[in-house]
Amino acid sequence: MFENEKDLQNEIQTNTSLQKDICSLLDIDFDKCKFVGEDSYINRITADFSIFENGKIKAIMECKGGKINVTDYIRGIGQIFQYEYFAEQKLSGKKYEFVEMSDFSSVYIF
Repeated sequence: MFENEKDLQNEIQTNTSLQKDICSLLDIDFDKCKFVGEDSYINRITADFSIFENGKIKAIMECKGGKINVTDYIRGIGQIFQYEYFAEQKLSGKKYEFVEMSDFSSVYIF
């Protein structure tokens, strides 16, 4: 449906219904959450979205458009592993708090 990543990001950023669906799938209380787009982490890594619940990071999301090649797909998987590491080690250049690892989700949408 979304050929390029930016269109998908914009849809997620502006579509409350889609945000509610994402929260429902991730067991996040929509009324207590915040989507932060283009969020920077250590080593100049930028996640497409950080999803906060009650002020703590509950999920980090990577988006890819529908027209990607294998290299872009694999790069996205690598980014997901980095997000998992950030949550495990509680690494944030912005002093974000993370939920417990058992409650954390890394999300890959394409």
